[in-house]
Amino acid sequence: MIKTVNVSTSNELTNRIVTIGDLHGDYKSTIKTLTLSKIINKSHNWTGGNTIVVQLGDILDRGGRDTTFGDENSEVKIINLFYKLKKQAQKKGGDVICLIGNHELMNIQGIFDYCTKKSITSFGSKKKREVFYAPGSKMCKHMNKLFKAIHKIGPWVFVHGGIRHYLSKKYSIDKINKLMFNYLNGDIKLEATKEFQELFTDDRSILWYREFSNDRVNCSLLKQSLNNLNAKYMVVGHTPQDNINSKCQHRIWRIDTAMSEAFGKRTNDMRISCMEIINKGKTVNIYHSN
Repeated sequence: MIKTVNVSTSNELTNRIVTIGDLHGDYKSTIKTLTLSKIINKSHNWTGGNTIVVQLGDILDRGGRDTTFGDENSEVKIINLFYKLKKQAQKKGGDVICLIGNHELMNIQGIFDYCTKKSITSFGSKKKREVFYAPGSKMCKHMNKLFKAIHKIGPWVFVHGGIRHYLSKKYSIDKINKLMFNYLNGDIKLEATKEFQELFTDDRSILWYREFSNDRVNCSLLKQSLNNLNAKYMVVGHTPQDNINSKCQHRIWRIDTAMSEAFGKRTNDMRISCMEIINKGKTVNIYHSN
């Protein structure tokens, strides 16, 4: 099923954009979403042409909740799928970008509160998982080829939790991404800096912020943040919604629909959804399974 919303923009986009919410270790949801948006074929290879896919983060952590159902242990499998699709997409003029979510950062910092049993035992121990995801590890350097902390395409900004006006005025997108890149590359001293903490670990950081995902959104503060970034729209995940929705005259889009069975067994596929931006950025389509 498709729901269409028309938005107004003066910036023309030449690429179709598909943006996908939190996946939390659910490979089946990942495949269903990529199929729904016509990004992959039955062989799980790229069919999206010059589409740019932006995944909003939280690929990691299937467990840690009372609602968790099943244990695929598919986190690395999902990351490797996106990395393969990125290479295929770039040959067609498209791209795949994944964002760092709070759950990626927790694992990189050795916090495994939301890991499933299999996602620990498959490494042999918590210590071995910690080494695997530690800053400067082979995995983190691999992630640096695929992940960013925040991304902007034309007038659209994509960020896991949201970026408030104070941070958007103080830091450029390039600065934010460079800081995360250096951290993943092994500069662990950054963790102790004010910049790192207010950007990535504080409750109001870009990975944890929820105020643009609440029922009531301060549209004035949202507009200030967008103006600071020379943008018109923001897309966020992080906070589960009943469905993909927008506030503030479609300026903020919230696309985390708890697709993963980390949030309970799916009795149907209504939670499988994604958002498409087409028509030079003027049309938004919301896809969800029947």
